[in-house]
Amino acid sequence: MIFHVLGLVIGLGIAAAQTSDLVTEPLPVERPDVLGLLLGSGWMVRLVLLVLLATSIGCWGIALAKGREMRRARRQSARFIDVFWEA
Repeated sequence: MIFHVLGLVIGLGIAAAQTSDLVTEPLPVERPDVLGLLLGSGWMVRLVLLVLLATSIGCWGIALAKGREMRRARRQSARFIDVFWEA
C-alpha cells in the first residue's frame, strides 16, 4: 500500500516537472528577523511567548537555587564529617 502511494506521488511529481507552464526561476526568499516576526504576530502568539519566557526564567531560577542549596548541603556535610571523626 505504501509503495503504491509513493509510486503515485513520484509519478505525479515527474508529470508535474515535465509540464512547461511551471515557473523555473526560484521565488525570492525573505529572511525575516526575530523582531519582525514578533511585531507581525498576533496577541495570542505574543501571550504564548511571554508565558514561555516567564516559565523559562522560573526554571532557571529554581535550578540555580537548587544548585546553591546542594553546595551548601555539601559544605555542611563535610563539616559534620570532620566534627564527627574528631569527637
